Parts: sequence; structure tokens; C-alpha cells
Amino acid sequence: MDALQRIENAEKELAAAKAELAKSEVTYSIGDRFKWSQKQKLILAKMNDTVGLIELDTGGNWGNNHSGVVVDVRSITPKEMGKIWNSNSVTRYWDNRKQKRV
Repeated sequence: MDALQRIENAEKELAAAKAELAKSEVTYSIGDRFKWSQKQKLILAKMNDTVGLIELDTGGNWGNNHSGVVVDVRSITPKEMGKIWNSNSVTRYWDNRKQKRV
């Protein structure tokens, strides 16, 4: 096996390892649902060029909407979520991408 082939094999292994890591990382997406307190239920939504939370009972904004914080609304990182709101204060109960309770 020559050096070029070893490099190509290593690159393939690295790509596979990165794909596995991406599967295990927690990410959020538009449509995910959260609970804040025992009564309030929220949904993560995109409104024009902003991302924020909407109260399911009232349809009103919960907190502030933020623009320019999220790169991909289908894969929002915990760091991006921290810029939208204190993610420790709410609990996700519905994963929209997986279409199941979490």
C-alpha cells in the first residue's frame, strides 16, 4: 500500500468517525417542543429571519426572537440554543426530526 492510498483510507475513516460523532451530538430543530414550568408548552419556530419560541396555548412569543444566531434551522447546536434562551430552563419533550417524544 503506497502513501497516497494510506492517506485516502485515513480520510475515509475520519469521515466515518465524524459521521458517527454527528449522530450522537444533541441538536434541536424547528418544530421541537419544550416545557417551561408545568403549564407552559413551547414550540421552536422560525418567523421571517428570526428563531424563537412560541407558546402553544396562546400563540404568543415567549421571550425574544433572535436573528443571525442559527446557521441551520434543522440542526441547531446547544451553543446556538444558549443564545436564544437559557436552555437549562426548559425541557424538550418532542423531537421534530425523529417525530417522537424524548
